[in-house]
Formats: sequence, structure tokens, C-alpha cells
Amino acid sequence: MRNTPRLERALRFGSMTGLIAAFLLDASIRHLLSRISNESRMDQFRKKGIQIQRYSRLALRVLGIDPGTNAVPVKSGLVVSNHLSYTDILVISSKIPALYITSVETGTAGWIGALCKVAGCLFVERRKVSTLQSELIEMDSVLQAGIPLVLFPEATSTDGKDVLPFRSSLYECAIRTKVPVHALCLRYQPENSGVPYHGDMTLLTHLHSLCDGRPRSATLDFLDTVDPSDHLDRKGVASRTHQKIRQAYVSRMA
Repeated sequence: MRNTPRLERALRFGSMTGLIAAFLLDASIRHLLSRISNESRMDQFRKKGIQIQRYSRLALRVLGIDPGTNAVPVKSGLVVSNHLSYTDILVISSKIPALYITSVETGTAGWIGALCKVAGCLFVERRKVSTLQSELIEMDSVLQAGIPLVLFPEATSTDGKDVLPFRSSLYECAIRTKVPVHALCLRYQPENSGVPYHGDMTLLTHLHSLCDGRPRSATLDFLDTVDPSDHLDRKGVASRTHQKIRQAYVSRMA
């Protein structure tokens, strides 16, 4: 007997929540074992990036989002992209075993915060200059270790109609460590994909809507690499990457 669409959605949603729970358990156990074995923090971070990549590919398969086959030539450095949804992390991680920069508020948001913590996210409080320097030092260490670090400079997810101006403060870690800054443009198809997560939307309700079985695809385009030797300050790098990403996003959506 063929499953009804409602039952198929429920099964897919159950698979996603089960996958999230499995990741939480797996990451927590790995973190505990690494503490017992005195594994270095950077080695922990490298393994977390690989672990996130594995689970991201599984999650995209469950959601039915095709991340495409285009390779993204990024091995290290700061990665910047426009930001539409939490699924952006799945798409980018499916291509790059990276870690992510997120806000302190996200880190305190219940099970979402717990998920970010075990995933090795680096938390920042953009509004406090007093703490920003210590947060930048940790980012410096990750970048110097050759681990890709992803930043969403819009500082929020959007409805996908445009790319918001980029905040430049966290670009400072790339300037200080002299690592390349890679600009990526992320899009979802079809145009009414329902993927953008923004405003007052709630995570579980939005995730449930994505489990409807509709075919969706993502395109992650590599646009440019800005090298510190170009003698640009953080505002210059932010402006250049924003221009590249916004131009590509708006033209291709049109």
C-alpha cells in the first residue's frame, strides 16, 4: 500500500529529528573521548568538520535537497557566503569540512545552542568590543591551523530577495592571519522552494514544511578569492566580497 503524502512527510520529519539526535549523541561522545585522550583542540576541530560533513550529506538526502556536483576549491581560509537558512550549513559542509562562526545568542538557544556547541561553532558577541578581541584570537588559531572557517557576514538569514550589506568586524581574523577570503554564492531552486528561514519563523515548523518531499536543489558557486596581499583592510575585503556575491546572486536569480 502506497504511503500517503502526510505519512511520508511524518516519516521524513521523524528521520530528520532522529538524525539530529544521533549527531548530538555522536558528537558528545567524541568530545568526551577527545578530552580523555588529551587530544589537541585543533585536532578536535578538524574531526568535527569531517563529522559535520558526513551528517550534512545525510540530512540533505533526507530532505531531498540536491547540493549539486560542482566542486568548491576551498581547502583553508575564511569562507563567506550569503545566508538564507540553516540548510546553508548543510550545503556548504557537504562540499567543505568547515567550522562556523555564530552568535552568542544562538549558543544559548536551548537544543539549538547545544547542537552548535558540540559541532564546534565559534561564538561571537558582535556588540561587545571588550570580548571581540578574545573571540578573534580563537578564530586566528583555527585559521592558522588550516581549518576552513565559515562566516555569514549579513549576520542574519534573509528572505532571499536580496543580499544585505556585510558587517566587516569579523573579517579582521583573516587580515590578522593573512589567510585567503573565499566568496561563495548560494541559491536554491525552484524560486518558491520554501527554504529561506527568516523573521518570526520557528525552526521545527519550518523543518516540518521542508519535509514535504518536493524536489529542491542548491547551487553553491565559487566566485573569488581575496588575498591579504591585495593590501585591503577588513572593510575593503567585506565590500569586495559583498559586491561579488550580491552581483552573482541578483543576476542569477533574475
